[in-house]
Amino acid sequence: MKPISPWSSQAARVRAAVDPKPPTAAPATRTRGDLRRLADALEDLPSIPLVAHRVGELVHDPQQDARSIADVMKGDPALTAKVLKIVNSPYYAIPGGVTDITRAISFLGFGALQQLVLTVSVFDTLDVRSARGRRLFRHSLAVAAASEALAQILGHAKPHDCFTAGLLHDLGHLAILQLVHDEDADDESILATHEMIGDKLATKWRFPVALRGAIGAHHAPAAANEPFTKQHRALIDVTTLADVICRRNGYTVNEEERPSLPPDVLSRLNLTTLVEEQTHDRLRWNLERSEVLLRVLMGDG
Repeated sequence: MKPISPWSSQAARVRAAVDPKPPTAAPATRTRGDLRRLADALEDLPSIPLVAHRVGELVHDPQQDARSIADVMKGDPALTAKVLKIVNSPYYAIPGGVTDITRAISFLGFGALQQLVLTVSVFDTLDVRSARGRRLFRHSLAVAAASEALAQILGHAKPHDCFTAGLLHDLGHLAILQLVHDEDADDESILATHEMIGDKLATKWRFPVALRGAIGAHHAPAAANEPFTKQHRALIDVTTLADVICRRNGYTVNEEERPSLPPDVLSRLNLTTLVEEQTHDRLRWNLERSEVLLRVLMGDG
């Protein structure tokens, strides 16, 4: 799917929502009507494949097994082929590789499979092959690798969840690329809404609660209104900290001032500022290992 022309009706609706006055006017507080127009524009975006939703349902059903989930996945040969390509990559390093999706599921486990299917589906649905899209994806990949590194340091029970939250944390930015022309995607008034956009899209696509929180609250996790569990908040905090560490170390899309490490997040995770150096050491190795995702999801591998 190609980015929509800046003169299209969709782009006009987004601009009316996020920048209701001309550039020369004083900044305006967005009204409920503005937000409704933005929500309407988001409704025009395609949904992720039904297979991804179905896999998400089956992995939480104790009566299902790898074969029944594989049967559902075979209904989307392109998705299955991409999942197998990633599973057979150096990222997983399975001795001898696998050619059967049932065996691949048995190796990955249901949780990791769900996260992988979700990631492939999102990046297939939202085109990120533009120049800005690739820069944004590289930043997201760095945040994913940093999130995984933090999960390892913390002994998090599900590091693949942290990786996926990091990879998809800027879903709102990816959606913006579909709604406005690439060259206009740096507009400050538009970028300021990316968490709200990401949260609405994650809700539309029925993402898990914790993942939706990481997408919609990674710049202000303490301000999230939803009553997240301690486990959910840990995932959001890991994503927040990973994003800040990456931006502090040059893994970013645009030039920006070096942000400070968030003391409240460090406190909740029981970490000190020394974690930045620990994460950075692991980040470089995790990034090299994760580059395959960039190639496969971009269609280059």
